[in-house]
Amino acid sequence: MATTAGAALAVLVSIRVAPDVPGDLSSAAVRSCVAALGEGRCELESVPSVPSEFHAVVTSTSSDLEEARVELRHGDEKTPVETRELKFATEDAPRERWASVGVLIAALVVARSREPEAPPPPRPPVKPAQALPREKVLRAVPAPVSLRIDARAFVARRTGGSSPEWGGALGASMLPRDSPWFGAFSIGAARRFGEVTKLDWLSSTLGVGFRLGGPAARVAAELRAAAVGEYWLLGASEPGRSEHEGRFRAGGLLGADALLALTQSWILSVGVQGLWVEPRLRVEVEGHVMERIPEYGALFLAGLRFVP
Repeated sequence: MATTAGAALAVLVSIRVAPDVPGDLSSAAVRSCVAALGEGRCELESVPSVPSEFHAVVTSTSSDLEEARVELRHGDEKTPVETRELKFATEDAPRERWASVGVLIAALVVARSREPEAPPPPRPPVKPAQALPREKVLRAVPAPVSLRIDARAFVARRTGGSSPEWGGALGASMLPRDSPWFGAFSIGAARRFGEVTKLDWLSSTLGVGFRLGGPAARVAAELRAAAVGEYWLLGASEPGRSEHEGRFRAGGLLGADALLALTQSWILSVGVQGLWVEPRLRVEVEGHVMERIPEYGALFLAGLRFVP
């Protein structure tokens, strides 16, 4: 190990970042560097700086690190011995980008060290890496499939000027990391309020969708199509008398959702769906048609999505 002014060095490499970089992001770079070089070999540079054989300076226009410049300096020298510039893909999360910077720093140090030591075995998800050519990007391996859970309220309107139906739905979907296509399932319940009649229904859907925007994009949209099953509980009452009857209907839907990421795990969603279900139903009381339930309708939905 090299020394400075006759004293043993505290660490092999210290990493300097901008003061406004959040601690969890800078820590991601240090952890990935430690994973490659070993415990105690990498630290975040503080003031006063710790004695180190190498100093790595990371500069970027923002803490999200869409583009970054890494300079590696030896000891107290001001001139960099290595310089790398990185550009990251839009879908890469900020923490993955900073972890990639830490791996790159470790690779540059190994390449420049006079007495290089073999790195320890890899610790998933970050792997030790050789020095990268300019413009290359390293990133931790993400989960192959993303689970999304949706909870939304909705109002449904059927054709023919009927009263609206108010309800809620709970859904789940699976989005492969390397594909825009996903599978989705949902269940819902709603009620239409009438003066004489009471109409409740349960529904379930099973379908597929297509995402416009990367898995980590802050703003995205999704299109979907699904098979629909509805069970209607029809009821009518008057003083001293009430009747109830159930009917099943089936059909399909086409929908579109707009998504806005509030955090990495919580996403605001609003959407609209067009429905077609058969058969047409009507509710009669003493020969008088009190309610009609047409085949066509639309749902307007709003709620939150949780991504574990």
